[in-house]
Amino acid sequence: MRRALMAAVLLLAAGALAGCTASGDSASDGALPEGVTVEVRQMRDDVQFRQAQLVVRNDGDADWEIRDVVLDDPRFDGPITRHTERTSRSAPGSVVMIRLDLPAVDCDADDEASTRLDVGFAVDGADDRATATVADPLGVLAEIHERDCLAERLAETVVLSVEAFRPSAPPDPGRLVLRAEGAGGDAPARILAIQSTPLLSFPDDLRAAEYTGGWPVGIDVPAGSEAVEEVSIPVVPNRCDPHVIQEDKRGTIFTIDIELHGAPGAIELAAPPELKGRMLQWVADWCGMAG
Repeated sequence: MRRALMAAVLLLAAGALAGCTASGDSASDGALPEGVTVEVRQMRDDVQFRQAQLVVRNDGDADWEIRDVVLDDPRFDGPITRHTERTSRSAPGSVVMIRLDLPAVDCDADDEASTRLDVGFAVDGADDRATATVADPLGVLAEIHERDCLAERLAETVVLSVEAFRPSAPPDPGRLVLRAEGAGGDAPARILAIQSTPLLSFPDDLRAAEYTGGWPVGIDVPAGSEAVEEVSIPVVPNRCDPHVIQEDKRGTIFTIDIELHGAPGAIELAAPPELKGRMLQWVADWCGMAG
């Protein structure tokens, strides 16, 4: 299905290119304007919305308009498309950021693959299309694919969730409840630790020495288990700074260290929206910032 959809997209792109050539408007021969490079990045606030950014750098002389944008990457189960249908101007010397929506991953694909861009654009009012390989200098897409596929495999053995949050008055820590429900899978799993976030950390006087970078969870899930276990984790504000709330992007997205079939890894686990709101309000109250 994914390949059929992408083939249809590229077929339409080829038709558009052929039409431009026939009218004498196309001059790129399928290449980006000279001096233009593209790469993919993911900013902090992109993570919670499952998005990324196409970074278009124009070191050439052309003033061009970027229109429809489609990325094809075998690690994803469908085309990566522009979040909002619009036209972006790319002037010489400029850098344009285009927000992208990321589909679900395809775990039959390898973590390492190339990403191809198909883009519709105009130069001096002449419509054109181009294809190009998209650079990924930080390995963003490979990391997303690896992490999501690990989470998918883990969910066959155990389903993790942030089940509850219990606020407190200072100086006592609040309590984050992590729930693990066995799914009956055939791979044994261990939930090792939960890491702090920009919003929440752990009390130093209660922290286990062997987990200085997080808090030990210590849940073992044997193969075939359907048992439910909950762990109450003490948390305190990471810092009492109004910006930590006002600029929160990843404060309630937790990195969980795991072992699956004996192999170590990490997944990301987001608190549900209603608990996120409670945590933000609690930090404000606990730090005396409310009102």
